[in-house]
Amino acid sequence: MAVYHDIDANVRINGSLTLPSGSLTLNDGKFTLPVGDSSNKIELNGSGTAYVIGNESYYLKYGAHARGDDLSIGHKFYRGNGELIANIGYGGDGTPGNRLDSYFAGHVEIEQGLAINKNGDGITFNHNSSTGYSGIRFESASNTNSDFGFIRYYSDASNYRYDIDGSSSENSLLIIGTENDEAATAGEILALQGGNKIVLDVNTTAAHTPTSIVEFMDRGTLRADIDIYGNFTSYGNEIRIKHTGDASLVLESDTDNDSGEVGKPQVLFMQDGGITTASIYLDQDTTLASNNKLVIAPPGGSYDLFIHNQKILHTGNMGSGSGIDADKLRGITGDKFARKDIDVTFNGNITMAAGKTVDGVEISTFKQSYDEHVAVPSPPQNLRLQEILDEVQITFDESSSSNVTHYEVWSSIGDDTSYGLISVINQDEVNGSTTVLDSSYASKTTVYYKVVAVAPAHKSTEITGSISLQNTVGNPANLLITPEFDSYFIRYDLPRDRRLSHIEIKCHAVSDVNSLNESNATLIYSGLSDSFIYDIKENDLDKYHQFWVSSITRS
Repeated sequence: MAVYHDIDANVRINGSLTLPSGSLTLNDGKFTLPVGDSSNKIELNGSGTAYVIGNESYYLKYGAHARGDDLSIGHKFYRGNGELIANIGYGGDGTPGNRLDSYFAGHVEIEQGLAINKNGDGITFNHNSSTGYSGIRFESASNTNSDFGFIRYYSDASNYRYDIDGSSSENSLLIIGTENDEAATAGEILALQGGNKIVLDVNTTAAHTPTSIVEFMDRGTLRADIDIYGNFTSYGNEIRIKHTGDASLVLESDTDNDSGEVGKPQVLFMQDGGITTASIYLDQDTTLASNNKLVIAPPGGSYDLFIHNQKILHTGNMGSGSGIDADKLRGITGDKFARKDIDVTFNGNITMAAGKTVDGVEISTFKQSYDEHVAVPSPPQNLRLQEILDEVQITFDESSSSNVTHYEVWSSIGDDTSYGLISVINQDEVNGSTTVLDSSYASKTTVYYKVVAVAPAHKSTEITGSISLQNTVGNPANLLITPEFDSYFIRYDLPRDRRLSHIEIKCHAVSDVNSLNESNATLIYSGLSDSFIYDIKENDLDKYHQFWVSSITRS
């Protein structure tokens, strides 16, 4: 039989109040634990470990409790005016209690550190929405709505402002940040402190021992790190800087601008266990900034530089043996330079300073010889022409120039327009004057002559003359006339003269021997035969006969 007791006054209990069964009900009243005594508490015994609810000035303590218990506990906190400010609780099957977004000046402690995993152990904040977020906000003492820090979790990052590849709606996002209504003038700082290692990793179960102050992991694989000295190392195959405008990589050393420092910005190329194989650095001249130079070099020794697998010419790689084939030297192509191992033709002038020698001979000697060599010689003098039998004798005096090598004699027959070379006389064959015989003509005509002196580079002006030929070809020799019964056999020797045109034989027959004469003779033969038979006419058998045999000169 149940018994109920109504008490309308204050009740003080100096010991323990135990309710083995039943309930304790406060109608329109309060159950108060004095603030000054931390031992004042309400202990709820459920199956397993006890749960303790303290007062607002001290703490709320929840012991570890296995999931799946039927026990569901919790309590509400109110302000003095009755305003509900928070719900804190633990429900069966891990269902969390709700909280109001209001200020709560207390402490919450998880006694044995429950694991936070996919099963939802520990403290859980659930926004209970597919588009919202769960979060914790840390308010400022003033401007509580605009100055605060926060931790915020989105189950789908596309509901914030991040687009992630893939069509999944579970692209989660965790944001840790600060807000300040005076961001333009007041700093917003996010600091991580209290540990000596920070690891950023894609979700993984692989074991890993951090060695750097900040490490960037990808499913247990180290991709990059920052050591305690601020050195950044990437374990990928590239570091990329991207920008829609100029993209710059800035290396700055001696940032305090103290004089006399020798630190230099540099890029080191390393391989095979950290061995520096080459470097690019700024070699600074602290006395004259314009003398600064960019150096590309290995740590020491000789080196070669290449662009597109082609070696670059520099002061450490030039001259014989460098393998460099330059197109130009000081802007001039190589085909404009003379080689000393082959014959060379110069298309320009060469000027040598006075007193210089070539093979021990002073250049002035070469100059004098050259001037004489290229000088135009003076002409020969006093051309004289004389006909002797069937030839013309040509006589002239030598030139006064010392660079003459020879003389040329030219003739033109009949006029002075068609000259042909008839003789060449070397200078060493001339002793003051010389004579040439010309038999190049074959007729009785006028022959024109010209003579020039010849030097290595030039010919002299001409001396000219002409002669009208008067001599004729001599008559045939050894004329023999033999009378036959009714004929005469005439024989003779032809003259050996190139000017001979032909032989003419004339005959005169009369009864009076004293009347014979050439003017009355008749031409009986014309030709180049050396004999002729003349048949006596019947009416002339008893007459005297006389013959005239003549050479006719070609005209």
